Amino acid sequence: AGKIYLVPVTNFVLKWASDERSEFGYDTKLQEITLITKDAFQPALPLSVVIHINYHDAPKVIQRFGDIKTLVEETIDPLVGAYFKNIGQTKTLLELIQDRNEIQKKAAEEMKTKFAEYDLNLVEVLIGTPRPSNEDSRIGEIYQQLQDRQLAKEESITLEAKTANERKKREFAQAQQEAAMQEELTASEKQ
Repeated sequence: AGKIYLVPVTNFVLKWASDERSEFGYDTKLQEITLITKDAFQPALPLSVVIHINYHDAPKVIQRFGDIKTLVEETIDPLVGAYFKNIGQTKTLLELIQDRNEIQKKAAEEMKTKFAEYDLNLVEVLIGTPRPSNEDSRIGEIYQQLQDRQLAKEESITLEAKTANERKKREFAQAQQEAAMQEELTASEKQ
């Protein structure tokens, strides 16, 4: 007697996002990971993890965890959640936003080893933009400050370019006047 468990042997995605679900439905109970950053903000971090189970390892995975949904809810979710909570504590909110690519690469490298212990292949880690959680609505203010700061930088660059352009116009006009005066000086010297 036996029971058949279906195991996806193609890549599948788990989404830690309350408004998105993957096609297999293993992530129905996953939510954004609430972090506490170094500067005491509490963003909710949406992310996706792409996993592959080799068909040779599928029986071991089922023997160990029972089914894929149990694997996701009792092992992968706590593993990924703890990892990103640890990362969140070492970064400020701005660093979390600005260093996203670097954090993604590092997470993929470090978590591949951990996932291999469970006979899983981690293919990719994709981090979304941190969102305000219910506990912390000030994150919107930080985003607004970042936008204001960027606008100020762009305005400064534009003003510098306009100033340089006006300076060149003045220099050109002055050179034209000197050239016109030079003709008069040459004419008066001949007379």
